[in-house]
Amino acid sequence: MKRKSTRTPCFLRASLVLAIMGNETYLRAGESEMVAKMRAICTSEHDMPDELPRVFESVRQAGEEGRSALLSFVRARSAEARCGMHYLVALDDARVLPLVRDILGDASASVGLKEEALHGVAHFKDDRARALVRNAFASGASELQAPAAFALAALHDTVGLAAVRDALYGANRFALVTAVGFKGYEDAVEPLLAMAADPLIKKSNALRMDIALSLARIGSPRSRSAAVELLDRFDDRWSQERLAEDLFSAFVGQRRSPTNATDLDDIDHNLGKIRRHPGAPLWIKNR
Repeated sequence: MKRKSTRTPCFLRASLVLAIMGNETYLRAGESEMVAKMRAICTSEHDMPDELPRVFESVRQAGEEGRSALLSFVRARSAEARCGMHYLVALDDARVLPLVRDILGDASASVGLKEEALHGVAHFKDDRARALVRNAFASGASELQAPAAFALAALHDTVGLAAVRDALYGANRFALVTAVGFKGYEDAVEPLLAMAADPLIKKSNALRMDIALSLARIGSPRSRSAAVELLDRFDDRWSQERLAEDLFSAFVGQRRSPTNATDLDDIDHNLGKIRRHPGAPLWIKNR
């Protein structure tokens, strides 16, 4: 006989959270109404993606009492700790930073919680966590490498970024493609080009697009040119159009704050190459 599931359906859990966010309250023993509200939000946030902006606004409007509840989750390392840290970082609440460092230094902390802590380091550019981020990157946990690379980039940690560059030739290199696409990180250009030529990824249009976009975001003359050249590596028109749009948007963004006149000329040169490319969509050709 098939066992009947006791899990509350997603739509019911979503409705329950929205009710709690309104006037109804469901409390555990000894739990305040606000803690119950925050707990319900954290329990069900992933079941209702269309409601996430509204949920975040409710968390923001909960004010200090809501933030205190979220801090209590992180301090207690409860099931809601990762959610609590996520919202505290998004709310720019620096009180979470000591907890971020404690979690990164705790070997028993879950990988998921450490991943959220690394996002916190990147957000606050917390230089005191520099060594902890390096350790997280070197830990071998594949889930931590990309967020650790983002954090090292935010900290402008040259020693840590040297390790990231070396890892771009390693087994987890594909997980780092997006993380290394930030302005000025020219050490990543050669490894990214090597990946683009790797037979293993020829069947993965999505990964090749990520490589091209990371090259574009690095924003050097060589990386921009290499990104545009990758347009020719795609056989289907849809992929060419999508990549052309992504590259065009990246270069337009860079054009708002060029390093100097030479940099501006290079950006305009590559925008022109995209406009003239056969795979570019009509709206780009006409701009």
